[in-house]
Amino acid sequence: MPAIPGRFATNVLPVVIAVILWLVGLQSHTFTVEQRAGITPPEVADGLVLCNMEDLDSVTIVFEGRGARVLWDQLNGFPETVSLINASSHPGALPASIPMSFDPGGIRWRGHPFRELAVTRFEPAVATALVDSMASRIVAVEVSTVGQIPSRYLWQSVDPPMVTLDGPAAMLSLVDSVGTSVLTAGQQSAEVAVETDSPLLSAWPSGVEARVSRPVPVVSFADM
Repeated sequence: MPAIPGRFATNVLPVVIAVILWLVGLQSHTFTVEQRAGITPPEVADGLVLCNMEDLDSVTIVFEGRGARVLWDQLNGFPETVSLINASSHPGALPASIPMSFDPGGIRWRGHPFRELAVTRFEPAVATALVDSMASRIVAVEVSTVGQIPSRYLWQSVDPPMVTLDGPAAMLSLVDSVGTSVLTAGQQSAEVAVETDSPLLSAWPSGVEARVSRPVPVVSFADM
């Protein structure tokens, strides 16, 4: 029994010393932490629209901090989104590509903000926003159909036959018509939704009354 204190000192004391040295080392060590965060869409002037939000999805934020408390920071919260600083409210000729920087003060947090970790950089450092003016255009509606008969041989009835599209001017210049949700040839007249190829385009009205009929049989000379 008298040997137990000595054995305790032999087995445990090195571990205690190692832990103390590890904690001291932590306090003097600089940690680099990378976190992925979403991007808050930048505000644009009235009459303008942001055309490439799908490219402004997320960014890597690089933090640095010293000491063991940086571990506590990461347990208590993380950056959820970060905002962009608009470099210019007057982009000039449109459409225009506008470089925007990230705002370290514009980070929104899930949980508690980091206290010991500071922002050092963003990757990428700059985001490019494509901005265009809003415009309107009246286009024809073409009913989308299914079946063995090509749609060009079907008779379509659409009310109204034209709709107004709103969206970026450059994109609208490439659109001559819009489609609809699918109709089967021969079914009763039904209200169908107008569908666009881009979420940036909106149609008014958003639905039309449509009907698709099969072609009328043509009498051939063989039938006479």
